[in-house]
Amino acid sequence: MALSISEKLDIELLNAIAENEAPFDGDNISRIATSLVYARAYGLPKRERRSARVSPSRGATQKQVQHYLPGNFVAVQYASGLYVIGYDNAGWTLQDYVIPRLASGLIAVSEVA
Repeated sequence: MALSISEKLDIELLNAIAENEAPFDGDNISRIATSLVYARAYGLPKRERRSARVSPSRGATQKQVQHYLPGNFVAVQYASGLYVIGYDNAGWTLQDYVIPRLASGLIAVSEVA
């Protein structure tokens, strides 16, 4: 199943937030967030986000993790740690692609329920 419009917008919003550097581009984030609200309000199908926490033991950075991810997943840094967030799409799934791909770069992650 392909990503829905709301899922694509959600990934775009996470990317905008994750890549946001000075100066803050609030207009772009606001535009994407507004589009996402409209997409969800009109009942477009939405699957649950999948997320995994990156183990801090190896000190992987957000940019390093992002290089391993397909377009339907994003690395996002929160105060509580570094996370991989996205949606399963065709063969690009968290369990069968993202986690093993990160493991190939010695980056340990565990899925968050």
